[in-house]
Amino acid sequence: MVHSISDEAHYDPEIQRIFGLWSRLDQEIFTPNPGESVLERMATDAWESQDPRIRAAWEELTDPTNLPALTEWAAQSNMHAEARRASDMALRICRERAAGQP
Repeated sequence: MVHSISDEAHYDPEIQRIFGLWSRLDQEIFTPNPGESVLERMATDAWESQDPRIRAAWEELTDPTNLPALTEWAAQSNMHAEARRASDMALRICRERAAGQP
């Protein structure tokens, strides 16, 4: 997934915090379990993963308390297509969780 942040965002503590959560998620995705390949892990979107470490990192990222920061994060224009897709999904799920939806 590998996310990056714009130069302006480097100075925003909320963006830095969300970047840390994305980095944790990437770390979990790129750390396979014994007998598993990184490619296998990358073939499944984080929000569809059954791996407990990936699920935990995704749940932390999409926690409703992160809604303002994820909204700001998703407003960045310098994302590549896969990062945009994951960011949009994280924002959608975070909004659903904030609204009390499953």
